[in-house]
Amino acid sequence: MTRDLHDYMSDALAQSTRALADTADDSNRVSRLRGAVRRRRTTRAAVRSTSVACVAVAVGALGWLVAPRHEPLPAQTPSPSVSATSTPTPTPTVDPVTVVLPGLPPMPEATPELLARTTPGWVLFRFAGPAPVTTDAGPENEALEALPKFNALVLASPEGERYRVVDLATDALLSVDRWVAGSTTADVTVWGADGGWSWGTVDLLTGDVTAIPTVPSASTVGWTRTGERVVLAGVLEDPPQRTVIVVDRSGKTRTVGAGAGVRDAWKVAVDPSGARVLIQDRTSPESAVVVDLATDESTAVRGWPSFPECTAVSWIDDDDVLVQCLVEDARPSHWRVDTSPTGADPVPVLVEPDDPSTDVYPAHEGIPTGDGGTAFVGTGPGASGGYCGGSVYVWRSSSDTVELLATNDDDLMSLLPEAGADGDVYLTRMPVCADLGMPEISRVDGTTGATTILSPVDWGVTGTGSADSFTVGR
Repeated sequence: MTRDLHDYMSDALAQSTRALADTADDSNRVSRLRGAVRRRRTTRAAVRSTSVACVAVAVGALGWLVAPRHEPLPAQTPSPSVSATSTPTPTPTVDPVTVVLPGLPPMPEATPELLARTTPGWVLFRFAGPAPVTTDAGPENEALEALPKFNALVLASPEGERYRVVDLATDALLSVDRWVAGSTTADVTVWGADGGWSWGTVDLLTGDVTAIPTVPSASTVGWTRTGERVVLAGVLEDPPQRTVIVVDRSGKTRTVGAGAGVRDAWKVAVDPSGARVLIQDRTSPESAVVVDLATDESTAVRGWPSFPECTAVSWIDDDDVLVQCLVEDARPSHWRVDTSPTGADPVPVLVEPDDPSTDVYPAHEGIPTGDGGTAFVGTGPGASGGYCGGSVYVWRSSSDTVELLATNDDDLMSLLPEAGADGDVYLTRMPVCADLGMPEISRVDGTTGATTILSPVDWGVTGTGSADSFTVGR
């Protein structure tokens, strides 16, 4: 099950798409906000609920174009006639054009040739600003209106090299959904000033956005192997009527899962290959089915755990799923479930160790790492289940072991795994629980554990930008 920043955009943008902040540089801003938040902790417990993640995407609510700085070409003086023995005049060199977006180091422009050479693991993100410094509305935020606005798409290599791809229109509020490395287009969700949204594609060479047919009341839950959207459509009703729909590029739709008797699609997760989808029906939470996205053929998961509330944490590979089961007042149990037609019985994993002080288990949805593992925010016995304070761990399915991936020692800092590719894990980090919704994007090497910052943030400086959504090229 994938989860990224733009999953949170609908709620965040509906609440505040133009949150602004003070223009004066203030290195004590984070500490002051931290103190204020701690004083208000008892009245703002909701920040630690699932809805706090929605704050993340309000960062890119405004956009303005920063024109690239073009250095003038050196003047060329005509060379006098030379004899056959004269040394030719050397060709003058021209410095590459660089672009400056406040908050990022100077970077070159991405050429069509560079786009064509990109490979899976590169990251495409929208960088906009000036970013709001708090999530609270108030008169102190109005000063940012006077600052120039910028709005652009940026590419980052796995090694952290950044390239400005294209400038976007000032009022273009879009979420980057999917991009195939080497392609000159990307799938996006476009947000209107009224909070409404639609799907589209953005041209990475021109910045033009082309709308595509949109399914109302739908949220994207994954993609097929051919690039079709897999969405969960409908709203909670009585009786509930939520369905899984596949939408192709022309807007043609087809429903999947109805033939398997699914009446209210509750938990939905597309497998890593984009061929099948796991569906749990709220009317039958004790079971699950796997549906072929191309043929709508379904298979009941015969080895689903027999606990009252079990949900899929993440696909492990094309057949196996990591499942978490909750029992009141008890430690969650975790199972490796084989979804194939001849699947074996579920196997318990992530069991409590002999030393309870070393116990770690997933607190929220997991992210497939692309090599059979699952990255998750980890908590231990008695730890808070909120979105701030937890560190990131990886469960290695091959050995049933848990490894610390990224430490979080600040209980106001949100550290979340957002995507995985070939074992590498892409994280966002931000002091959202100190009311600063400005995410830093990083990549953690799955082999060495080395961290590379892809989109840095200085939370003590106002007037800069930050990323509001990103996708890892596949």
